[in-house]
Amino acid sequence: MRILVCIKQVPDPDCPFEPDLAGGILASAGGRYLLNSYDAFALELALRIKDAFPQTFVQAATVGPDRAEAVCRRALAMGCDGAWHGIIEPDKAASHGQIAAVLAEYAKQGAFDLVLAGIWAQDDQAGCVGPMLAALLKIPCIGCALDCTLDCTLDCTLDCSLDLAGANTGETILDILQEGEGGHLCRLKAKAPALVTVQSSNRTPRYPTLTNMLRAGKQKIESSMLEPGSEQAEKVLEISEPVFEASARFLEGSLLQKAQGLFDLCRERGLL
Repeated sequence: MRILVCIKQVPDPDCPFEPDLAGGILASAGGRYLLNSYDAFALELALRIKDAFPQTFVQAATVGPDRAEAVCRRALAMGCDGAWHGIIEPDKAASHGQIAAVLAEYAKQGAFDLVLAGIWAQDDQAGCVGPMLAALLKIPCIGCALDCTLDCTLDCTLDCSLDLAGANTGETILDILQEGEGGHLCRLKAKAPALVTVQSSNRTPRYPTLTNMLRAGKQKIESSMLEPGSEQAEKVLEISEPVFEASARFLEGSLLQKAQGLFDLCRERGLL
């Protein structure tokens, strides 16, 4: 079983953002970046599969500037077997479509059975690279997953058997728990290969041990210098901060009328 986890480096949400129109991104004013939280849940899901099936190979992949190497190190420290970094110069913007195309070319070389990605990135909240990647790979895309495991039980309607030595002797079946509209849970099965986008859940991503962090700092990361194509299906025209308008409501009348007005306002806002 080979799993590819697509990860992204995003600005630290606890630091102020500054629009970078030239790069078409939001940059961290304090220069602090970290692993996208939804991608951390995707990594944890992949590593849980590896815990259950030790012969599973988990590879992390990211596309970004030199500083994005840090999220590859983080993935290795969490327990990934390898990491790949597609390097793009900071001043050369890449659209979601271009990033998906780069990841697709890499994924095709690795013959992965399962591709995982966060449901969206914390900076742009676009949530489109995963579905684009699935379309380019011509594999099913299942979104909003809370959990994903391998189903090799005998009562599965689809024949599945997994040789832990590394060779599939039958079809690999994915058992996926998906959150739907209104919080409804849906459990479904899908044949591998497939792409699954992962959202946050109660399965907290593991924290790397000091030993693993030191080892990850010495591991070799595959990298390739990338040159974004000239054709872009999308282009960022403007990035601006939201405009906040202060508003106040004065309650008038007698003390009883003011109390009733405050009560009605709290009910209107769903506070009571």
